[in-house]
Amino acid sequence: MQQTDQLILSRHMFKYDSLRCALQGVVDVEFRTFILLIAIRQFHMPTEMKALLETVGLSGMLLAPITQKLTGHSGLKISTVCCIFFLIISIAVLLSAFSNHWQTYLIFAAISRFIYKQPPAIIIDIYDQNYTKEERGTRLSLSMIFMAISGLVFSKISSILLDKDLANFRVVLAIAAVAALLCALSFFKVPSRPLIKPDRKSLFENFHLVYRDKLFGYILFCWALVGIANQMTMPLRIEYLANEKYGINFSNKTLTYLAVIIPTASRIVSSYFWGRIFDKLKFVPMKQLVNVCHLIGVPLFLLTKDPFLLGLASVFLGLAYGGGVIAWSLWVTKVAPSNKLSEYTSVDLAMGGLKNFISPGIGYFLLTHTNPATVGKISFIMILTGMIGFHFIGKFSRLR
Repeated sequence: MQQTDQLILSRHMFKYDSLRCALQGVVDVEFRTFILLIAIRQFHMPTEMKALLETVGLSGMLLAPITQKLTGHSGLKISTVCCIFFLIISIAVLLSAFSNHWQTYLIFAAISRFIYKQPPAIIIDIYDQNYTKEERGTRLSLSMIFMAISGLVFSKISSILLDKDLANFRVVLAIAAVAALLCALSFFKVPSRPLIKPDRKSLFENFHLVYRDKLFGYILFCWALVGIANQMTMPLRIEYLANEKYGINFSNKTLTYLAVIIPTASRIVSSYFWGRIFDKLKFVPMKQLVNVCHLIGVPLFLLTKDPFLLGLASVFLGLAYGGGVIAWSLWVTKVAPSNKLSEYTSVDLAMGGLKNFISPGIGYFLLTHTNPATVGKISFIMILTGMIGFHFIGKFSRLR
């Protein structure tokens, strides 16, 4: 009887989480590509402010441990808290659509991206509550396929609208705002319980895990090397393709194909296999496969102007993203005790936020003082170093 109840719960969770992911795919692509593209081509935002937009938005993850603690103290269901976050996102994105100056656009775009980084700190417990450990990777990968498909459709529509008239950026942002609103409503149907109420220790207590759990700390450090190499080049890819000073200056349609559609299609095709790999393989071998895709895709994108090689780099970036989002969403379930998943995840997100806080600035600094090819070579060295670190991490007895 208990097994039957778990199966029903799992199916219910999968249905509504897939709906949520499909809606969130629109929001995700808007944050990853079109917010910066609009800042560059519509508002001609200064370079320092573009870096600030990337930095402030991504650094929202720094608050993850506090979000996790406050959610536990609130007694609210996890899905209710996530609903509130997406309501705020919807309002902020809609307000950015009405901006007439880059200053107001920067404020609302940064707020929306900042809040967008809060839900992952607590969603991990929803997956733990509703999926068994044998199916988490596969179930999540299938939901992520719906996210990728909706993002692909939104990217295509948005690129057509922006190529027709840049003033259509308001329509693009309005679509994303509606998607965020519907995403908020869909969270009501996702089954969840409140987090286990934490003790009354400091809101920053979770950070102690970094040095108390040596394996956890080592993984975070090696992941940061790969992550910074990837994150510092993400806005530069749009800059590289869109800014005429680098000799490419593709149309919005071609840029969207290279920066969004090709990697998203690659992600869609590979997501299910990444989920199966996560469920079947140990953590480190799975992560190393993702790292190999980063090692090829990240530097290659900035080392060439050839459309074919740019497309090939986009394929590997899509493979890396498909596997990376599965590994990043669930890897703590392979390391942390079941009753501390959200605590470990919140620290992982905060460290990721710190990494993302400095990455865009590093990327734009390197680009300003060198060139795209040099940034690509530096990213290659960083990813390779991180992979060497993961090789030694694999020798820990807990992971064997």
